[in-house]
Amino acid sequence: MKRLFLLIGLLLSLSPLFGQLLLTPVVDSIPMRDNKVMPVDIFLPGTTQAYPVIFIQTPYNRQLFRFGLPLGVGTALSTSHYVFVTMDWRCFYGAAGACVAQPKRGEDGYDAIEWIAQQPWCNGKIGTWGPSALGVIQYQTARENPPSLDCICPVVADPVTSYQTYYPGGCYREEYVDQLDALGFGTGPLVQAYPVDNVIWQFSETNSWYPQDIKVPAFMIGGWYDHNIDGMIKFMDGLKAQGDPLVRDKHKILVGPWAHGGHGTAAPGSGIQGEMSYVKEAPLANQEANRFFDYYLRGIQNGWDQDSAYRFTLTGMESFLPGNPLVYGENSYPGSLGKNPQKIYLQPDGTMKFNYPSASGPAWSSYQYDPRDPSPTHGGPTLRVDQLQGPYDQKDTVESRNDNLVFRTQFGNFGWACIAGKPKLRLYVQSNCKDTDFMVRLTQENADHPSMLLIDGAFRARFRDGFTAADTSVMDTSVVYPIDIDLPPIATTMWGDEHLRLIITSSNYPRFALNLNNGGPMYVAGDTLVATNKIYHSPTYSSYLEVSVSLAIGRGEELPPAFVRVYPNPTQGLVQIELDRPDEGTYRLLDLQGKLLLEGNYHGKGFDLDLSQQPAGLYLLSLSGRLGKTVEKIVKE
Repeated sequence: MKRLFLLIGLLLSLSPLFGQLLLTPVVDSIPMRDNKVMPVDIFLPGTTQAYPVIFIQTPYNRQLFRFGLPLGVGTALSTSHYVFVTMDWRCFYGAAGACVAQPKRGEDGYDAIEWIAQQPWCNGKIGTWGPSALGVIQYQTARENPPSLDCICPVVADPVTSYQTYYPGGCYREEYVDQLDALGFGTGPLVQAYPVDNVIWQFSETNSWYPQDIKVPAFMIGGWYDHNIDGMIKFMDGLKAQGDPLVRDKHKILVGPWAHGGHGTAAPGSGIQGEMSYVKEAPLANQEANRFFDYYLRGIQNGWDQDSAYRFTLTGMESFLPGNPLVYGENSYPGSLGKNPQKIYLQPDGTMKFNYPSASGPAWSSYQYDPRDPSPTHGGPTLRVDQLQGPYDQKDTVESRNDNLVFRTQFGNFGWACIAGKPKLRLYVQSNCKDTDFMVRLTQENADHPSMLLIDGAFRARFRDGFTAADTSVMDTSVVYPIDIDLPPIATTMWGDEHLRLIITSSNYPRFALNLNNGGPMYVAGDTLVATNKIYHSPTYSSYLEVSVSLAIGRGEELPPAFVRVYPNPTQGLVQIELDRPDEGTYRLLDLQGKLLLEGNYHGKGFDLDLSQQPAGLYLLSLSGRLGKTVEKIVKE
């Protein structure tokens, strides 16, 4: 990290040599309410008119934007429809001289926005933009409700700080906090002082959850490979449910196949994410952010207000999506894709199926975990600059070791499968140690990638009853315990020759700090024990992965019941048929004697059926579409 800062400093010191490669801003200072001043760079497309303004606050040196502006502008400032204003955070870089003990950065943002609104080059319309920390400060600024702020666009960021932010499943995110400390945030000592949930964490979460205070439209841009995606969707849900009624229906979110960014090639709007290529999706981040700003800051009627509140990519589903072939729209996440959660049970033979485990196979499988030789982090939602970021294949680096178990889905013969929502893993576990961790990686297998990482999760066994100090207890080595691991949100698809793979280990280092297995104080030096950990897969202890899985079967085979939703059922007349995926085909309504009563065609994601002229009884609805066939029972009262 120090080498990175030195490189940045060298580039800035050599800026006169770059000539036309660098932008030359107007440098000014903004007075704050405490009489301190904050330096800003002002990038003007022209000098003869007033423009709407995009305001950016950064802890990473505002002068870096002289190398190129965001949203596709680069160094072509004269083509921009906006003035860009960049300001250092108080206590960072150019604003180090304005430092105070407890900066109120939301208030700084308020003061800056109201100053900008009075400048002759501003037409009175102001929005904010920025990723990560630059996104968090947008929420903090909007919370102060500056009168001249029109909209915000936080990227890979949410404002909430909770225990689970730093200790998901009770496991300390070591590499994440390491990077925050390297960037100058000084987070580590405070986080490490509270390794269990307590009033400090509860106060922090309550104070940083404020959807009701956001009174301007927000457009959030997130990534499926980003560590903030769960928090972003939760806060978006909060904005829609608890936000100011005047703007509640104006908030939107876009989630693409992107990692957090900060180093390497993976970032929102990049075509290369880890070992995956998403060239088609790459333009979406800038394209949609510009549409958002054009609508609210320039008054362009571009259809923004008609777009769905939740939009996200479904890789591999282009041919089935109406309109934009890359983006799926819903009014909630995961919307209709997540209405049918299903349990996929771990089997003794290493597969995962919809049926319960067989009693004829072994009741459990085991592996060993040695903290001195941990399973390595290989990609994923990392932040530290020495770690790979984004999707990477786990086959050679993780699965090839002898300290894990791998379970592979066996869905049968299908055309495609859609996996959406927040997967939940219920494991029945046992260990010969007083404490241990259970780490999981959910990956996707296809012809090109044996085990490409999708999401991961973690859980520390001592927290199986809760995350406060009073909840914790060591394990009894003779007891089988249920533990639940909540995984981050997901939206992906698989074709007939693809599978999900579940890798279960007890370490993912350095993403998560190591468990010494001794049941003693956490994150301190001590005796290191080798744990033998068991995962049960029996009729009595049936471990499973729960996720919304929509399957479409080829070759005329029957669809699982989750594919079609019929409601209300029973019905007194009108019934709605809802499909998980857009389809087209024919429907036939039959009575129990097989007599054909109604038939017709359907197209899209559903249709209505009127049974008001039919007598009370049980009916069969047969659907035959390009994705397969199914038969549903309908009860007429």
